[in-house]
Amino acid sequence: MQNELSTDVILQSLSDSFKQFILNFNMNEIDKTLPQLLGMLRTAEKVKKAKIVRVSTFLFIEKRISKLHKDGLLDPFVFEQIDVCESCLLGKMTKTPFSGKGERASDLLGLIHSDVCGPMNTQAKGGFQYFITFTDDFSKYGYIYLMQHKSEALERFKEFKYEVHNQHGKKYGIISQLTPPGTPQWNGVSKRRN
Repeated sequence: MQNELSTDVILQSLSDSFKQFILNFNMNEIDKTLPQLLGMLRTAEKVKKAKIVRVSTFLFIEKRISKLHKDGLLDPFVFEQIDVCESCLLGKMTKTPFSGKGERASDLLGLIHSDVCGPMNTQAKGGFQYFITFTDDFSKYGYIYLMQHKSEALERFKEFKYEVHNQHGKKYGIISQLTPPGTPQWNGVSKRRN
């Protein structure tokens, strides 16, 4: 009970610049000890310092906690023992702009880009909700295969491989290069075709 009261007093004494922090803290019903709360506030203040905050609110918080301790409402603890929450700092990081150039093919079918798209809101004739594209990097020639289910992607790839083998009469090695989710810029050739 004393910890909850102390936490409430500290949250109420924060300036308006911590309004979002307080809202998140209360909304998520975070059950933290006082040292953990102070660690979170230090992290929030570091983020705010990066945005150039005029007043150091942590000194105000530290004075407020000292007053609570002197009034007997709070047990003593050492501020230096509070660690910075690295997960909190990482969660507040933003993505850096993508500026890398991908490798390009120097011959026909040297590099193939593929992408599965769907499910579409409207089904095509035959009940197709998905499609998969294969785009040659060198010639930008594209193949498209319709699919009823996403799980058919491997079968469509086998069809594509068989078709390419029949057209050009030679076998090609396959090296899978996956892109991380949420980074369409890494698969730009396929995304532009879709």
